[in-house]
Amino acid sequence: MKTVARKTSVWSNALAASATVADATTARDDARAKGASFEARGEDEEARVRRAASELRVKLLDEIVRGAAKREPSDEDGVRGSEDADARRARRAGRDAFLAATAKDGDEDEDAIARMRAAVNFVMGFCAEILQPSDDGGSPAVMPPLGTHVILRADVEAEGERSVYFQEQCSYDFDEIRTADHFIDYERQFVHASAKVQTAPRVSTSGSVIDVHFDLPKPSDSSTTNNIREGNFVEVRGCSGHPDYLGRRGECNNSGEVFEFNLPSLRISGLGRAYPVAEIVGEVTVRGCTSGLKTSLKFRPFDVETSPSFRNIVSGTMVRNNTEVKRLILGTWDTRVLLGCICEDRDSLDDVLHAARDFKVPPLTTATGVRSLLQALESPGSMSNKRLWQTIVEALRVANLHEPERSVVQEVLGEPATATREKIEEGSTMAYELAVIVANSPPPDAPPPLPRYWSPRTKKN
Repeated sequence: MKTVARKTSVWSNALAASATVADATTARDDARAKGASFEARGEDEEARVRRAASELRVKLLDEIVRGAAKREPSDEDGVRGSEDADARRARRAGRDAFLAATAKDGDEDEDAIARMRAAVNFVMGFCAEILQPSDDGGSPAVMPPLGTHVILRADVEAEGERSVYFQEQCSYDFDEIRTADHFIDYERQFVHASAKVQTAPRVSTSGSVIDVHFDLPKPSDSSTTNNIREGNFVEVRGCSGHPDYLGRRGECNNSGEVFEFNLPSLRISGLGRAYPVAEIVGEVTVRGCTSGLKTSLKFRPFDVETSPSFRNIVSGTMVRNNTEVKRLILGTWDTRVLLGCICEDRDSLDDVLHAARDFKVPPLTTATGVRSLLQALESPGSMSNKRLWQTIVEALRVANLHEPERSVVQEVLGEPATATREKIEEGSTMAYELAVIVANSPPPDAPPPLPRYWSPRTKKN
């Protein structure tokens, strides 16, 4: 059975129950094909999914229209200006990853759902930052043409009991230089959670529309040799994505619960008119490797016919073993994304899965408006995630955009630096990586951490 939303409805295909119910119906039909029995609860469950989706849609629409969907107040206002942008981003990433390790509800099934929720919130936070300008003020950061690699440690909270070990890089030497070893003392520092995001952007075009796909880079020989997990994931009670070159990890903190995910795409239009705009589109899947839970998110492109009032729509479901819908997901990623509970007792409150932080500067694309992407393309350092944006711009420069010489597009992107051109001629491409560990803070007698900015030596130099 398929429910079709009216074209004239505000949310229509994007926010109507049809999308969610269709996912639930597909899961139910797949389960029936495998021999599962739904006679006892199948139709009742579908009715609960439909009712929950409808109520969730009304609740979210009411919040946005009435202006109640405020961004989360920032707890960094006191350190804004006294702490650089990398340290602030490290603290945010550390808190999001730490949520996955502390998510508990008292029930085994609900505990697994709570950890999945925290992992999805980490993914949503990363995606929401893609179109977020920097809130530092002043001139944009100047980015080195061959990339940069930052490594630092920061306290997750004011008490200083837990630390986040943070590193982020964009580099043309990505195949030789991957995740660095933080040299954590695993016998004295318990690892609560870790996360990794990697991408080597790929560009495709369709007419005047440009899609930047955040594909995974190919595995490196070093990672394979040293058994280092690659890809995009959040790991609870483990850090298998980080090297242990000194062999100090042993059996402790060597494995945990892993949630793997992919990234959506960035769609750019209007570049040829020198007023480019962008939106996040595509499907994201977060899989719990041990719990059997899967969360499917759909970042929907703006459609003036089906949803003329809002952009940045995200919808989806959380399903166990591809048969049972556990939660519904609905929202706009720059305001709030709500989590709807599927249960007979509809008096239970729906919850907030993701609430956008207050960066003091709105993202370039909001639920109700869009601004030019021009500064991000001309100066990647003007964006909050400046290393990812440098990687995006370098991918656009080498892509075949079918533009004539001295076109508006070439003027916007600019010419690559001499060192960059040499790397391109060698066949190298720039790739991006974010890697985070949240662990107990080091004891006072621990050796000092790695230098904050690290320039590793490669075979070539």
